[in-house]
Amino acid sequence: MFEPTVSSGPEKQKQKEKVIMRERDAAAGWIPRAGNRRRKGFTLIELLVVIAIIAILASMLMPALQQARARAQAADCLGRLRQIGTADSQYQSDTSFFCPATEKMSGEMKGWCGRRLSSKNFDFTQDGYLTAYLKKASESQSLARHIGGSVYFCTSPLIAADFSAKGYTITSAPGSGIGANTWVHGWENTKVQMGPTSMDMGADYLVKKAGKMKNPSKIVSFADQQGSQMTAVGWGYSVDKSTTAFRHGGRTSVAWSDGHASSEAYGYLGADDGGDRKVGNLGGTATHNAFYSENVDENGEPL
Repeated sequence: MFEPTVSSGPEKQKQKEKVIMRERDAAAGWIPRAGNRRRKGFTLIELLVVIAIIAILASMLMPALQQARARAQAADCLGRLRQIGTADSQYQSDTSFFCPATEKMSGEMKGWCGRRLSSKNFDFTQDGYLTAYLKKASESQSLARHIGGSVYFCTSPLIAADFSAKGYTITSAPGSGIGANTWVHGWENTKVQMGPTSMDMGADYLVKKAGKMKNPSKIVSFADQQGSQMTAVGWGYSVDKSTTAFRHGGRTSVAWSDGHASSEAYGYLGADDGGDRKVGNLGGTATHNAFYSENVDENGEPL
């Protein structure tokens, strides 16, 4: 007959000690593993330390990520200016003139990027002088989506935030953050000689004829635009020495009259609210105008 083996006194003592050790390990946070291996779990303090380290690393990486995002936005904006310059070159090929900034000075009219309303806002769903070469917005498209993907708009988050806060829509917005140099683009009604009874607009507003400019690579055609040196707020369809915006890390995107595009630093900063609202011009002084008109010398004095 089989008789069970009775554990001796020392074996019972060892088993009892193992039970006591397991209970002690469990109370201390030790987790039993296969092969008699034990691993300590994380305590609350250790978890808090890990979370704090992750937070510190994230705070160190955040500025770098923001800078990378800003550089990407600046590159995107420059690409949009380049496309606008290319479209204007196509317009010149078809008409022998630079694209007009607007049809006339006031009232409802055709503009370079859409239709300018009597309220001076723009309807970006309507035809403009360049919409034959660049896709315009659809009426079903939201303004925020159009700003994000439209060539006509600067990519700065400032524009989307400001337009959203003020309730602008795709059919009524005051501008796009990009403006045309009126010394180059002028108004269509001044393209030909005006009659003796018409208001004389002067040479500053004549649409320039393609191929007749002496230094097209040094004259601004389109650029980031915003407000003026006095206020640094507001929007519009044109850009000049008082309304060039340097909102991309202190730089502006420019499409030059010969068709090339570049990112430029300011020569004179007229207004700066400490954020993205940096407005001035490319010249060295507040009156410098040489990058906006061939009718002045390098000091901004009339020729």
